[in-house]
Amino acid sequence: MTRKQKRLAVIGGGVSFIIAAVLLIMFAFSESVAYFYLPADLKTDPVAAGIRIRLGGLVGEESVVRGNGTTVEFSVTDGSGQNVKVKYTGILPDLFREGQGVVTEGKFEAANRVFVTGHGACKARREISA
Repeated sequence: MTRKQKRLAVIGGGVSFIIAAVLLIMFAFSESVAYFYLPADLKTDPVAAGIRIRLGGLVGEESVVRGNGTTVEFSVTDGSGQNVKVKYTGILPDLFREGQGVVTEGKFEAANRVFVTGHGACKARREISA
């Protein structure tokens, strides 16, 4: 092999390695991405059951129902009149209450279209005073 062929082989190997690394990183990120939706977005563009998303909005007034143990059911609204029922299992954040902003991460159940989220996937937002 001449010097030129060796140099081209090294450059080709390096480019192949970089392409393989970029493809692996893109595949890893595509598996862990959770898109953000509001209740009105779900009305116009429904999400299939089993796909992980983030649901954001306000906790509906008089919608919090505490079940057995650490299970809590509530609805999330965005002011457009659309509500999404959420079933949360875990310890709620200290700032969680009706009328407060919330972001939950989970999946829809196939049977009854209830958004199911697990432990640690519910975040309440603190009010910012000016």
